Amino acid sequence: MAELDRLANALTDGERLAIDFFNEYLPPEWEMYIQPHLNGLRPDLVLLNPAVGIAVFEVKDWDLDRVEYYVDSRQDVPEIAARGNDGQPIVLNPRNRNPLAQVARYQDEVLNLYCPRLETSYGAAARQAVTAGIIMTGATTERAEQLLSPLRTDVMRAYPSYYPISGFDDLRSEGLRVVFPESQRQSSQVMSEAAASDLRGWLREPAFSREQRTPLALDAGQREVATTRTQSGYRRVRGPAGSGKTVALASRAAELAKEGKRVLVCTYNITLMNYIRDKAAQWARSQGRRRPDVEFLNFHSWCKRVWEKFGKGSEYRALWEQAKDQEDRDQLSNVLIPKLTESMLREAANRTVADLYDAILVDEGQDFLPSWWSALRAALAEGGEMLLVADMTQNVYGTANVWTDAAMRGSGFSGPWFQLERSYRLPPSMIPVLKRYADTHLAMQDVDLPELDQQELHLWPVDLKWIQTDRRSAVDACAAAITDQMSRLRQANAVADIVFLAGHDVGAVVVQRLEQKGIRVRHTFDDGQVYGRGRRLKLAFFQGDERVKATTLHSFKGWEAAQLIIYVDSAASARARALFYAALTRIQRLESGSALTVVSSAANLAEFGKTWPSHEAFRRAGDARPPSWSS
Repeated sequence: MAELDRLANALTDGERLAIDFFNEYLPPEWEMYIQPHLNGLRPDLVLLNPAVGIAVFEVKDWDLDRVEYYVDSRQDVPEIAARGNDGQPIVLNPRNRNPLAQVARYQDEVLNLYCPRLETSYGAAARQAVTAGIIMTGATTERAEQLLSPLRTDVMRAYPSYYPISGFDDLRSEGLRVVFPESQRQSSQVMSEAAASDLRGWLREPAFSREQRTPLALDAGQREVATTRTQSGYRRVRGPAGSGKTVALASRAAELAKEGKRVLVCTYNITLMNYIRDKAAQWARSQGRRRPDVEFLNFHSWCKRVWEKFGKGSEYRALWEQAKDQEDRDQLSNVLIPKLTESMLREAANRTVADLYDAILVDEGQDFLPSWWSALRAALAEGGEMLLVADMTQNVYGTANVWTDAAMRGSGFSGPWFQLERSYRLPPSMIPVLKRYADTHLAMQDVDLPELDQQELHLWPVDLKWIQTDRRSAVDACAAAITDQMSRLRQANAVADIVFLAGHDVGAVVVQRLEQKGIRVRHTFDDGQVYGRGRRLKLAFFQGDERVKATTLHSFKGWEAAQLIIYVDSAASARARALFYAALTRIQRLESGSALTVVSSAANLAEFGKTWPSHEAFRRAGDARPPSWSS
């Protein structure tokens, strides 16, 4: 119960009262989930007993003496309205306008989506397994009934024990039969352990959210990066996937912000900013501090900001509007915009206008160009600090090879790279898989691979599955792989831990397929209909979200997931092969275990797929023809 104070949404006094009541009087066979994720619905409480049933409760701590709540029957569907002592109407949160409809919705989704075996097996009788209740902690049961009973449907009136309404006066031992009548049962003909198992995966908190509440631990190398600076102020750090480069960078940003420094964290990917921001906040909490005041921008957003501060925003936009094709945009992105931005900053007569930083930290540095780094250096205050972290193996944009020794020296660096070697994120059994892939598909002299500790091979289990298909069946195969992972979750893993990575075309259709089934998805696949929507989707993408996640392989660089499905349609080019390697390294180890499924229609990866512990060919139902292995 001590973790209640660290919940993302602080508990109300009423919610604490209800939790204490159930914790004290509910039989120990019942499991209690507080603010569970439940596919984005977030009820206040869910109770679960595999032998008896399920209960979903909304807790309302309305004070009926201070505010007048009443049923507004002028609506097509009656709902609660409120007005203050001055007679003025009070605008209520939508979920408060009809709490009975809210819990009925929870009940429907439990039956139709989260425990489908109940309704399949028992039809209408399955509703006997799910209680949908209201607890009003600021009113007596009698007053709560008087207020809410007009909102009852015919079904609720016919079966009141499955739709209980109670107040604070029944939050006592003998009141349990009023608050939750079904708790008096010892067994149920319609409930089962299988149904309970189906539901738990939806109720559990995502692994990322759990981690955010735990102190961030750093090893000696990571701590050195986080807490010290070099004499010159310049440091470059490299290491394999999972070695904690990003965690060290985020922690350094938080440490510098604590000192009152003005700090910029710059990335290539928009989505990565949210991950680093969360890690910086986690480190600050580990040190007993508040979320650090750090600026997070991807490189071109920073350039745009500089131009606007110099009064040249319209010129910046005009340059991009005049670009005729991708070649023009690449020239702007890689050469002209960085060069002009650097000149603008270095030639500023008033350096305060130049908006200088005390520290600039760059993640996924292998994706940056020296020209970008040079522009950022122009924004560094005298005596400032710059940090570049990179994994040259993940060269998905073909830019890592431009970071020659000469380019490094010209960028302010001297001496060797600071090296992080051990992986703290990857399951140990994944390391031989990555090495096998790197040996056959990555044409690189210098590959950053984690060290393998043979003693750890039996720890952090991971389910590795490869599904070979053709492009015609890709959407079906991906949707099947996602639902398969949902049905095979390990005991501590959640549906919200599932992340699906794919190109835009297949990804968008798979998301649509999932949402048609009622599975809510936080994704970054833009339909192109609304200007700027794709950027907003990326900015809103964060891993603590309670929904299934879906994004592109590019956008997930730097992130991690315990339940990962990757679709790869081509591995013909060096960049495509590097991108797939980067995607494979996103799998996160958990003590409870993790799962990685690859769905592939790339012909040149078929032999590699056959080396996986589980391998199968996917065909659509009714499709008798063998797949056509096209790359």
